[in-house]
Amino acid sequence: MVDSKEGDSEDSFYDKFKRFKINNVPEKKSSETIDQTLLNQLAYNEKIRIAITSIIASATLTVSKFIIAIYTNSLGLLSEGMHSGLDVLAALMTLYAIRISRKPPDPEHNYGYAKFESLTSLGAVLLLFIVAGWIFYEGFERIFFKQVVPEITIFSFGILIVSIVVDYGRSRALYKVAGKYGSQAIEADALHFRVDMLTSFVVLVGLAIVYFLGIPNADAYSAIAVAGLIVYTSLGLGRRTLDVLLDKAPKGIQGQIHESITGFEGIKRAHSIRVRKVGKDTFVDLHIEVPRIFTHDKAHRIATSVGVQN
Repeated sequence: MVDSKEGDSEDSFYDKFKRFKINNVPEKKSSETIDQTLLNQLAYNEKIRIAITSIIASATLTVSKFIIAIYTNSLGLLSEGMHSGLDVLAALMTLYAIRISRKPPDPEHNYGYAKFESLTSLGAVLLLFIVAGWIFYEGFERIFFKQVVPEITIFSFGILIVSIVVDYGRSRALYKVAGKYGSQAIEADALHFRVDMLTSFVVLVGLAIVYFLGIPNADAYSAIAVAGLIVYTSLGLGRRTLDVLLDKAPKGIQGQIHESITGFEGIKRAHSIRVRKVGKDTFVDLHIEVPRIFTHDKAHRIATSVGVQN
């Protein structure tokens, strides 16, 4: 918005909702626009493909863990099965979020729908806390109030080892795509697989203690450790997600933007700088002041020519 007089002038709808984007470039030619559309479609296809693969991997591990957990009466394996089941739900939520977030901006959603991924990520974190709460309850119940001796078999160790290998591969692939496209929903999915890998190792150690040393409560202690890991790793993602949903500005970005704007010819001062992160894009709203002798048309041309570079 341009301040060429005491007050702000009325703008058209286009001007009112015009936003500057970090790393903006001059208006693209038609061929460049087509290339960008193709790149967006390729990015969408890659995110969908990685989400579907995650659903298949999570579903397979979930069914296997639940079957063996019921057969062996192991709380550690049962907690792992619940965690993997939550991974399936999270992956389905991620798939839906990807489809919604690719919608273009419209008059009612001027910044687009990319924050839907952040909402999905927050929902996944809340589900993790619920599962962790149940595991804590059942673990302490078995330690202090009821004696349960799990029947450990070779299949118990086998499914956990396979789970660790699969989770490692999936978490690496998901984190790579999440970093590439700035997707918090995919990052949340990657977090689920990384936590699953860590918790599978903890349960594996607990079952080994039960099997080789004959200490039944080691299974319950491993389940409690799983719950603790779930809570700890979820807190970081939850904090980052809330930062995005609450429009927390990246550290130091306002000073950087002010310095960039000040160098433009015809601009006296920039103020009221507001920054928000939406998906992989960073949007900037600001006011600029130009000399009062400038016509409204000239002031408007200066405003629309401003491009903030990171």
